[in-house]
Amino acid sequence: MLPRKVIAGPAQEPLTLEEAKRFLRITSDAEDDVVLALVAAARKRIERGTELALITQTVEVKLDGFWGSCAIELPMPPLQEVVSIQYLDAAGALQTLPADTYKVSTHRRPGRVWLASGKSWPTTKDEREAVTVTFNAGFGDDPTDVPPNLIHAMRMLCAHYDRHREAVMAGEAPQLVPEGVEALMAGERIPEAA
Repeated sequence: MLPRKVIAGPAQEPLTLEEAKRFLRITSDAEDDVVLALVAAARKRIERGTELALITQTVEVKLDGFWGSCAIELPMPPLQEVVSIQYLDAAGALQTLPADTYKVSTHRRPGRVWLASGKSWPTTKDEREAVTVTFNAGFGDDPTDVPPNLIHAMRMLCAHYDRHREAVMAGEAPQLVPEGVEALMAGERIPEAA
C-alpha cells in the first residue's frame, strides 16, 4: 500500500479512559495520563498490525503523478470519503481536481479511486509528490462503530503494556504482543498487512 500521513488524528479514542481503567482494575485517577497513553499506543499498534484506521481520521497520500486507467487503492481502510485530490499543474500552481473527474468506492477494503468515464487526468508538473489525495478513513466517529474484537484487542494490549512498562526487564525475555491480540486482529487484517 501507499505510504500515508495522518494529518488529523481521531477526535477520540475507540476505548475510553473509564473502560480502560475498569479493565486494568485501576480505581485511582493518579495515573490517568499513563492509561490514556496506553490506550493511544494500543490503538496505533492495532492499526499498524491490521493496516486499518479504527476511528475517523484524515489521511493524505502523495503520488508522483496520476495513475492512468488503473484504480488506486488508498491505505488505512475503511475509506469513508475522498476529501480532495490536489495537484501541481504543469506551471507548478496548486489545483484541486473537480470531484466529477474521478469515482470512489468505499465498499471495498481498501477503498479505491479511479478515473470517471469520459474524463482525463490533467497534466502535472514533472516533480515528485505532485498529487495529494486527502481522505477520511475509519469505521466511524463513535467508538461503537469499531468492531468489538478490535476494542477488546486494545484492552488486552493496554493490560500487556501496563504489566510490562519497560521494553525488557532484567532477567526476562522480551514480551511479544499477546497471542490473543494477534488472534483478535486476524479476522480484520488486510491480507497485505504484515
